[in-house]
Amino acid sequence: MAGRLHPLVVHLPIGILVLAGLVGLFLNNEGIARYRNALRFIYCAGTLFALIAVFSGLNLEGLSSYEGKNVFWHKWLGITTSILGILLFLYTKKNRSKFLFTLLNLGMLLGLTITGHLGGRMTHGPNYLLPPDDLFKKTDFTQFSDSTELFKEVVFPVIQSKCLRCHQSGSENGGLDMTSLQTLLTGSQSGKVIEAGNAANSEFFKRVSLPANHPKFMPPNGPGMSYNEIKLIEWWINQGAPEAIKIGELKKDQHNNEFIKRIFGIHSGTMDPLASLSVQLASPSLLDSLNVLGFSVKKISSTSNGLDVVPRTPNLKLTSGQLAGLLYIKEQIVWLNLASTQLTDEDLQIIGQLKNLRKLHLEHNPISDKSLMNLEGLGYLEYLNLYGTGVSDFGLSSLAKLKDLNELYLGQTRVTEEGIKSLQQTNPALDIAGKASLFELSK
Repeated sequence: MAGRLHPLVVHLPIGILVLAGLVGLFLNNEGIARYRNALRFIYCAGTLFALIAVFSGLNLEGLSSYEGKNVFWHKWLGITTSILGILLFLYTKKNRSKFLFTLLNLGMLLGLTITGHLGGRMTHGPNYLLPPDDLFKKTDFTQFSDSTELFKEVVFPVIQSKCLRCHQSGSENGGLDMTSLQTLLTGSQSGKVIEAGNAANSEFFKRVSLPANHPKFMPPNGPGMSYNEIKLIEWWINQGAPEAIKIGELKKDQHNNEFIKRIFGIHSGTMDPLASLSVQLASPSLLDSLNVLGFSVKKISSTSNGLDVVPRTPNLKLTSGQLAGLLYIKEQIVWLNLASTQLTDEDLQIIGQLKNLRKLHLEHNPISDKSLMNLEGLGYLEYLNLYGTGVSDFGLSSLAKLKDLNELYLGQTRVTEEGIKSLQQTNPALDIAGKASLFELSK
């Protein structure tokens, strides 16, 4: 119990001793003599609480997973700082050398600074005072897609937020470094923590899924993983703990498809890596141009030159000039997400020229049936999301011409049940998700 009080009591002596040290530095001999009793009281109180913090810290050391050189120096510098506090308390009993008094105060303040810094490293990670580097850089995608890299963009951000403060280079508690998949698979000083393909036998999964009050629960401090994050770790390990694989390249079975749809919101019907798509590789200069125009562009798989395109900043209006830039890679774009970008019917004339499109997100845009007429030439389109748009039964006649369309979202539109039935008679294989209901576009 005493060890758990360490984070609570450690801050009080820091404040008291910093005050005492600064006062001691600025007082001359006359000031020290004048305020001797007050100074001795401050040194005494600060040192007393410092000793309590040392005692609780030594107790915590035996209870926690903290170990290594950070703990070693944090402990002994904390003890040294307490000893300096005792010496200063004794030193101010009589008039003595101001020079030595200054050195003792400087030593105590330096000890407090380094000890506190090391405590911060152990609690928050070695880079807690510095701007995050690439290791901590998060993806700017606002939602996952088939081309999302499973480990780098999905699994690692969970590890980053819940595990890295204790398990990275310079702070490898238990000898476990989780800064990369390679170091994670290497394991800890007790052995491997991941058995690829078997989450139940993987120490990593066991620890994060324990009850929060269990002594071996991880992380020991701060919020644990959510239910979905735990299920994600379990699923990823059972997939073989892969690294260089995208969501759309995973084995297609019922369990995978259901999990991907529930966790990532991706329907399995169109997750074809499109290895057979025969298009030229888009030049890096063109991709750079699209990035400048505000788009994030990624290959959908390692075996295809097809591209997945989304706006870098979500929920912002796209201009006709930005959209026209997509025509530079019109042959390569196969997945396009333009949800909530305030598209107009005229903008869809540009989208209608992307002949290789397989998946198109247009949800939450003020578009009408006229827009659907511009999509009639997208003969390969398999997925179309029109949720929250102004389309009606009349526009469904344009969709009936899309013979490869197998997944359609029509919730919160002007489409009626009769219109849906008519469309399904034309295309019986079409899966229409979301019941239609009246939707009044804001003026």
